[in-house]
Amino acid sequence: MRTLKTGISPHYVKNWTLEEAIRELFQNALDSKQEFGCSTRYDWRNGKGSIQDTGPGLEPRHLAVGISEKQDSSRGQFGEGLKIALLVFAREGKHIAIKTRGKQITPRIAYDEDYGTDVLVLDIREVKTPDGTQIRFDCEREQWDAGKWYFVEFRRANGSLKMVSENVSNVAGEIWVNGTLVYTALNSLFGYHVTGRDGINRDRSVVDLQKINPHMRIHLAKVTDKEAVKKVVEHLFDGSDKWEVAESPSPYAFTEESKKVWHKAFVETVGKNAVLSSQYDQIDQQLAHNGYHVIKLPFGWITVWRELGLPTAEDAAKKCASKVVTKLTEEEQENLDTAIALATIHLGKPENLQVVDQIQLNPMDPNQTAQGTWQRDSNKINIARDALRNKKAAVHVVIHERLHQKTGYGDRTSEFENAWNELVVQLLGV
Repeated sequence: MRTLKTGISPHYVKNWTLEEAIRELFQNALDSKQEFGCSTRYDWRNGKGSIQDTGPGLEPRHLAVGISEKQDSSRGQFGEGLKIALLVFAREGKHIAIKTRGKQITPRIAYDEDYGTDVLVLDIREVKTPDGTQIRFDCEREQWDAGKWYFVEFRRANGSLKMVSENVSNVAGEIWVNGTLVYTALNSLFGYHVTGRDGINRDRSVVDLQKINPHMRIHLAKVTDKEAVKKVVEHLFDGSDKWEVAESPSPYAFTEESKKVWHKAFVETVGKNAVLSSQYDQIDQQLAHNGYHVIKLPFGWITVWRELGLPTAEDAAKKCASKVVTKLTEEEQENLDTAIALATIHLGKPENLQVVDQIQLNPMDPNQTAQGTWQRDSNKINIARDALRNKKAAVHVVIHERLHQKTGYGDRTSEFENAWNELVVQLLGV
């Protein structure tokens, strides 16, 4: 037998229990299965756990601190999990033995004169071993089950975890990195599964949400489960402080399929008459008056829904601006008739004249309105209903637009100004 001194203090990761140690044992077997395509076996009975794989087995160098051959997609990030697991078992006085490549490895805590303190020591002796790696250890059934609970394969197999989409699961608050649960306290509606090495420290006691957040937002955008999306939409309007509401999905990460699902979920939840708010209260109030449900959301969410093609207040304002009024009040009709009669006497009868609800020249600026317009391409005259509030305003607008229509000259041109002056002279009888 030979002895390998690791130099690892028994106080390292002193907060770890057998639960975390067993987690690392499962993790190594799952990584071996993923990397080498080998088979794995897990068994617990009568206070003893057994984890075995048919991979290439461990070499002595794998027991050195700082040596890692983990891939970015591996559950283990730093290659220390097995060594720390051995430390915890030795510290707790629980038996554990690894058999691999003709060797049996057992840990113990011993005083080392060179270090002047207790360290983890590995006893290695030659034995007959099965193919791959076999680990047997003492533990309670609760500790065994708790160790398995960290891995998506086991959770999905026992039905305690279901996927909403490829990288989003149904259990709220969980963050998974490479298939291993690393965080359970996120104030969220769902659980998120990311890959890579960023975002967690060596013993998984700290999660850097700033590094993981961008990945989670991308995954949220790709959710295609309509009921899950409806759940997000509903929380937008109930004052929720959930992560999904505060962060919003990445607006440019949607797929064609998820765009359709999110769009449909929004309409079914909020209603077909919903529009995204503009930055102007005047526009929003006018739309509400016309029967629209104006939705006010944080800027990030407005960007998302615009990207998904949801109707905006600007779009609705354009529709309102071109909405033809088919029934006027008696006073409005009288003022319009008077204006048309006078215009007909001096300029000929106005062609294609219609009264519209309002004329918004620029939906982004409620101050840019008009009481009348002449559309050159369609030769149509639009009169804003507000212009018919009194006879003087009605006459002015109808004659002004009829003059545009008859002469073909636009506003702010010398030709139109000359035509207007000639009309004034004619009306005065000079």
